Amino acid sequence: MNCPSCQTKSKVIGIKTSKNSIYRMRACSNCDKKFNSIEKLLVQNIIVIKRDRRRENFDENKLHKSLVVATSKRPIPSNAINAVVQDIIETINNSEKNEVTSRLISKMVISHLSRLDLISYVRYASSYQDFISINEMSRELEALSSNPEYQQEQQKLFSENYI
Repeated sequence: MNCPSCQTKSKVIGIKTSKNSIYRMRACSNCDKKFNSIEKLLVQNIIVIKRDRRRENFDENKLHKSLVVATSKRPIPSNAINAVVQDIIETINNSEKNEVTSRLISKMVISHLSRLDLISYVRYASSYQDFISINEMSRELEALSSNPEYQQEQQKLFSENYI
């Protein structure tokens, strides 16, 4: 890879790997600047079949944005969101199918969010699941709240001084 400053060939001085990426620390042999490069697994030729039967290319950014919206104002670190996105991409790639339904992607996201944060799960599910009525959504919430696996302590919204 060429140096971004002087366009001279660089050399690799270190490598870190993660589940779907390779991070290379590089140094320019001409100007001695150091920089990083990332090799990342991309989803190739995956078509998403939408609810209305339209087909479009899989877009990792759309998936990421939907998770950011669902988890906004929640104590979810960005690396957790990125891990969910990468896990879903890996699952899609490993399925060896050219097409995947938006409903299946939604179910994968919901599965992750139900373990990560229930409020984010409800936000996402209310947008991307086909809840026909308030009663149906209420039944879903009751099922979640009665499951001891999902019993989590509510965050304090205000300090004790204001109560």
